[in-house]
Amino acid sequence: MQSMIPLIPEKAEQDAASERLEEKKQHSGFRIADAANRYAYGIFLTKLIPKIISEFTQFGKQSKKINNIQRGE
Repeated sequence: MQSMIPLIPEKAEQDAASERLEEKKQHSGFRIADAANRYAYGIFLTKLIPKIISEFTQFGKQSKKINNIQRGE
């Protein structure tokens, strides 16, 4: 047998409003976190990856020079 809880309209309305507010807070927090992640990822793609590629390219050129010197070329 189910227990019957009397439904008070004001309480139900207040609970629904609280739930909607909580959902909005969670959603806005998610949007802020998502925007921060996109910003950080954008910096990573536009700044750090080209820098890393440049460093590896420079390292490769130096390694070639060292190998050529060691071989006597």
